[in-house]
Amino acid sequence: DRIEVDYAELEKIIQQLRGRNDHLDQHYNLLLSKLRDLDGNWEGKAANQFFDEMADKTLPAYRRLMHVLAQTQSGLAQVATTMRAAEEQAGN
Repeated sequence: DRIEVDYAELEKIIQQLRGRNDHLDQHYNLLLSKLRDLDGNWEGKAANQFFDEMADKTLPAYRRLMHVLAQTQSGLAQVATTMRAAEEQAGN
């Protein structure tokens, strides 16, 4: 059996993941800023429910998504490194 790796394509995917994660990070920080603006200016039961859901569900899910993308990016980079090392070792 033969395994082939397209390093250019792998690097392209890694860069896409990095870009998406950077984009998500910017939006996350913007979202936090907007939440701070709302906090104290919006009161009542609906406000409490909204802030609770954001703190308990939405923001943690957003952070998990960012973490998964970063881990995937890191994992793909490790695959590329491992495959290059294996190719070099096989060539020797």
